[in-house]
Amino acid sequence: MLTDDPSASPCGTPHSTGSDGSATIQPFAEPLAMVEFFLNGAAVSALPDESVLAACQRSGVALATVCKGRGICGACRVSVEAGLDALPEPSTNEIRLLGYLARGEDARTHRLACQIILTEPLSGLRLNAYPVAPKS
Repeated sequence: MLTDDPSASPCGTPHSTGSDGSATIQPFAEPLAMVEFFLNGAAVSALPDESVLAACQRSGVALATVCKGRGICGACRVSVEAGLDALPEPSTNEIRLLGYLARGEDARTHRLACQIILTEPLSGLRLNAYPVAPKS
């Protein structure tokens, strides 16, 4: 947008005029610190407080979902290869669903990607997605 305002920046960088009449550049807000995790060995960067499922969808990494992240279908089930101790405890509903889905397996190492909210302590988390069973 063109303007006659001498303090307006043509490149969009916010600035103002100092006491001596010179332009001073105002810094932009600090960039968000990304949280990096690994899914099937591939690095994925997530925004703080973003779910693993949402980070995968935003990054174009394929991860199955049917319920769109509501935690009721189990399609986004992952196994935790590293970082299990840093994860918060799963909800009662997640425990119930994982107990059903992981019959005969150690359900304690399974989580739903839509229910893992990524924070700085989870940086480096290593997950493996379960393949979706083909329809018969």
